[in-house]
Amino acid sequence: MTLATSLFWIFLATPTLAAIGEMKPFYDFKKTSFVSDAIKVIWMDEVPGMRQHFWVLGWYGEIYTLYPDNYDPKSVKPNPNMDYPKKRIADFKSKVHPAINGEYGAWNLSFHPDFQTNGKFYVIYMAMKPGQDLKPKTGGFITVDEWVATGEMKDQVNFTRTILSYEHLPSHGVSCMTFGPDGYLYIAVGDYAKDSQDFTTLARKVLRIDVDKKEGGKEYGIPSDNPLVGRTEPNIRKEIWAWGIRNIWGLHFDDLTGDLFAGEVGQNTWEELNIITKGSNGGWADKGDGTGSIFGAGFSGPCYPGKMVTSLKASRDCSQFMNPFWAFPRNPTTVAGEIGEEGNYIRFSSILGGRTFLGAKNSPLYGNHIFSDTRYGIMYATKANQPATYSWTQKSDGSGVVTISGTPPKLIGRSSNAISDNTDGHDGIVYIGRDSFGYLYAVYASWRVGRDYREIYRFDHPDMKPAITGCTDDKFSGYNKLAGIHDQTQCGTPVSIGQLPAVKKMMSRLVISNGRDNSVVDVPKGVRGFVVFDVKGKNVWSHSQNDIGQDYSIQLPSNIGEGVFRIKPMLE
Repeated sequence: MTLATSLFWIFLATPTLAAIGEMKPFYDFKKTSFVSDAIKVIWMDEVPGMRQHFWVLGWYGEIYTLYPDNYDPKSVKPNPNMDYPKKRIADFKSKVHPAINGEYGAWNLSFHPDFQTNGKFYVIYMAMKPGQDLKPKTGGFITVDEWVATGEMKDQVNFTRTILSYEHLPSHGVSCMTFGPDGYLYIAVGDYAKDSQDFTTLARKVLRIDVDKKEGGKEYGIPSDNPLVGRTEPNIRKEIWAWGIRNIWGLHFDDLTGDLFAGEVGQNTWEELNIITKGSNGGWADKGDGTGSIFGAGFSGPCYPGKMVTSLKASRDCSQFMNPFWAFPRNPTTVAGEIGEEGNYIRFSSILGGRTFLGAKNSPLYGNHIFSDTRYGIMYATKANQPATYSWTQKSDGSGVVTISGTPPKLIGRSSNAISDNTDGHDGIVYIGRDSFGYLYAVYASWRVGRDYREIYRFDHPDMKPAITGCTDDKFSGYNKLAGIHDQTQCGTPVSIGQLPAVKKMMSRLVISNGRDNSVVDVPKGVRGFVVFDVKGKNVWSHSQNDIGQDYSIQLPSNIGEGVFRIKPMLE
């Protein structure tokens, strides 16, 4: 039974937007192209500390640089030149299971929080078994490898070790990962076996590990505050952070709130945008109550507490499950129109979690989570404080009607480059990258081998002005964790740290280098001190000032050491 015939929506507010954005080329496709059977782009981001210097990951197991030779990385403006030559810096195709139609291959690359100091980065992919059949859905090993980049341009890369590897049963499912503000690596793993509620396997979970430690014979450590630490059941996997996962596409932290956003691809009825929290249960697979499935292989969408199937003798306890941040029905007849144009309809086929826009602060989209759909190429924006609320009405036949209320995501753009003829929803935008100016980039791929794989485009929208990192004109000084703190006393004049009037209550990043040229902090009026945290969230030093009427500067103590730290001001 599905809910498509009895589902309706109620929106408490219908947003309007003056303009609709689109995807535009930012490099010359005639000079640099990734359209090839041998190169299938799946991921792209800017290298930390190197403006307009991008890395591109190919689905078959290659890493490329995409960097304009004539661009000054110290520039406070985005690169105007479309001449971006590409260069291959890594080839690990021999390790990668290439069955793209099974969602295998390389998926994500994540830079270590201290990348500018240690050069470490991590790649997650499906590895092959010895002598393996290369057909789709033959299984393999979900693997996370550590690499190190060296050289002035960080273009000399070498494999160092395998961090994590576990067997993936014959099926399909994407895996992705990101570092959190606590310095730990979060990994979302998908699988089609009914094991999302089984704590003895890593499948269908979000994991959280410490790549800077080695414990218990593993190449990583397990943070002491993971939710299953302390459990004594046999073979329990304490790497687990959250469970009940089906198939996450896109996993990123909101830089302003610290919320972990994820796009959760559904089965037949729902697509979800979720905020993953410690110990949360998404409810996929056997629903955790021992009854049969509802929507295909499990339930998806908001938890329905009523009697949905004859085998369910009592109402489901929805308190054990995490409701979606927003749930989007696939049936296009449920609501008429599209937000921002014809009405209230939000169209999804295969959702993709996105990124926080951190460009100019005067943009109405600043601080919004920008996400998309892989099939339709439609871009939406929402904020972490705007979740949906759900209520159900029980019907006599055991089905129900859901009312979804709240401020729905805004439609902000679309692109004909992403339109797919694949009804499974896998063609189109597969990743959303970001640069140090706040610009967002859509990585396009085609699902089928031998098809036009398209390219990488920058999202162009009149409300998305770039941040000029550290500019004292507050409307342009977007908070930017990728670039660290490079505050400037005036636009174009860099200083070590400078005053931090734009920091306010948000967490900012402090980079202490070998030369310790960043070791003096100027504290603005209205701030009575601050606390310094390391990447694990540990308080390593604090300072307070009784006289808050004047600006003052303090010297950080030498015993803090070197690396990446975060500072939190103590306000008046």
